[in-house]
Amino acid sequence: MGVVMTEHEVTEHINHEDAGQGRHEALSVVNPIGEALSHMVPILFKPFVARTWFGLGFMLFMTTNVLGFVSMIMVQVAANGIPLVIRERGDLQPGIDWYFANTVLFWSYLVGGLLVFGVVLTVLSWLRSRGIIMFLHGVATGSGNVREAWAISRVPGNSLFLWRILISTSVLLGVLVAVLVLWVGTLTSGGAANGDGGGVLGMPIWSIVVASLIMAVSLFMGLLINVIVDLVVVPAMYVRQVTMKVAVSDLRRELLPGRFWLFVGFVFFQFLLQTGSNVAIQTILMLTCGLMLVPYLGSVLMLPAIFPLVGYQLGYYQQFGIGWQTLPLKPVVDGTGPVGAVPPTTPIIPVEPGEIDSEDE
Repeated sequence: MGVVMTEHEVTEHINHEDAGQGRHEALSVVNPIGEALSHMVPILFKPFVARTWFGLGFMLFMTTNVLGFVSMIMVQVAANGIPLVIRERGDLQPGIDWYFANTVLFWSYLVGGLLVFGVVLTVLSWLRSRGIIMFLHGVATGSGNVREAWAISRVPGNSLFLWRILISTSVLLGVLVAVLVLWVGTLTSGGAANGDGGGVLGMPIWSIVVASLIMAVSLFMGLLINVIVDLVVVPAMYVRQVTMKVAVSDLRRELLPGRFWLFVGFVFFQFLLQTGSNVAIQTILMLTCGLMLVPYLGSVLMLPAIFPLVGYQLGYYQQFGIGWQTLPLKPVVDGTGPVGAVPPTTPIIPVEPGEIDSEDE
């Protein structure tokens, strides 16, 4: 009679078997890039399917270009519109007089405009969060099915959006505290009125130093957390189809123990790959005579430069065995079946034929 294995023993047995077949001989931060490239070629080039390109391009467009495109339009309107008004009006005094005569109306317009701007950016940030997960799904499956990717992105994408709001708010609070420190320092400085407080513009040295430290720490921590989230946590969220909180818990419990420096190398190697991707993007830009600057079309043309980066993230997690696999598995060399096939629900340890015979008797 077979012996039923515990869940931990099943995992160890599967990993051992995989290693025996040559799939998980050693974890690496370099090898997954080869897997990513080999995964990209049949999806984008062999055969070439325009529908797949335009579907994946739309997902990529949602990740960055939508937000960047709208922001670029707003910046251009401000940069070109304000000088135009000044040039046409010439004298700003009428505008200043109107402001003092309609102060409440002016601030109502300003606050209303800022609220609308904030709502637009919030919606675009939400779409971007969903788009990041959608593109991960598109790369993993090789499918340009936008509707399917949108459905898949619901849980991890919404969670990513909420956590980004929390992180951004925390950074802004840090900046606000730094500004308050400067304000308090100015009020408590004896030379604030005449600008002779031993500092700059009436702000004492201590307030400048403290405010600078608070702002630097806030910005650095925000940047560090965003890097870890983008490069480490987000791919895990997609692979497991879970929220950020659950993904972080899974990483800490299953993958990080004893592998801290492996993950550090994983992050830094992505920076290296990003450099190569930037070179590829510039090359595509020149070869297409600037067509890549056209919104959406640029995302489609950019696919060969961006696809390997996401494929690399998925390939890295693929190394950790069943439960972290999303890319198609390669067949075993001896032809006994696909590597990583799902094991039986209740795996048992094989027993010797003699033991079975003895039990039958």
